[in-house]
Amino acid sequence: EPGKTKTLNLLNLASPSVLAGLNCGQQVNLVAKKHSVTISNNEGTYLGALPDDISHRILFYIEGGNKYEVFVKYATTKSLTVFIRETERSAKFTNQPSFQESKSAMETDS
Repeated sequence: EPGKTKTLNLLNLASPSVLAGLNCGQQVNLVAKKHSVTISNNEGTYLGALPDDISHRILFYIEGGNKYEVFVKYATTKSLTVFIRETERSAKFTNQPSFQESKSAMETDS
């Protein structure tokens, strides 16, 4: 859905042994920190971080009441791509999409 979903490559990845245990379609958790957003598995193990520009945008929307789901789209021992979907939009952001439709330099298909 335009503006409600985004596919991203994570940065600062966890060790290859942790990434090897991930499956395509597996739901993972969005962890909002003070200045960044990280992704962890259901056991709380760190997997990677969102790019800074997207992190700041997501933090702004989470603080405003939006909710998101994150799924593994593609995982190898050297890369992790996730699919983020807005599941609930706060009334405050009724006409504001979480994600811009235009592709940024951060989104490169590998």
